[in-house]
Amino acid sequence: MIAHTPQTFLESLCGTYAGTHSIWFEPGPPVDVAPMEVEIRESNIPGLVEIAYRYAFQDNSHLGRMTLAFAESDPRYQLSWVDSLHGGGRIIHLEGSNTPDAIAAGFSVSGTYPIDRTTYWGWRINITRDADNGLLIQHFNRPLGQEEAIAVEMRLQSR
Repeated sequence: MIAHTPQTFLESLCGTYAGTHSIWFEPGPPVDVAPMEVEIRESNIPGLVEIAYRYAFQDNSHLGRMTLAFAESDPRYQLSWVDSLHGGGRIIHLEGSNTPDAIAAGFSVSGTYPIDRTTYWGWRINITRDADNGLLIQHFNRPLGQEEAIAVEMRLQSR
């Protein structure tokens, strides 16, 4: 399904998915690849879409949540993200611009998170459809003064 507006793209994500969750801590092969389950649904609050997911990392179960929004009055995608492995108990806020390519293929949001009291690193999340109408969610980490690198990849198919 090709969405024609940012809001219809968000709504088109709704459903139940299964796939793999891969984690990198440095360039090279992932340190862990595990099965995962994802549920995406429209929120009880109009205009919001909620993503809930579960995966394992080194045999420990983890949970994550994302809330996605696109408001016509402020044409930016917004995402809040929490994850029991990443983020140290923080809610990470990310934003991204709406572009014509984003409407058809997905979108990208960026933000920062604290490493300590004075140092912030960048974090970017891409959410796109693949050729088989599956879902690809990629997270990229950007340490201060370094190039961005993949940190998490979720490859999902609708169930």
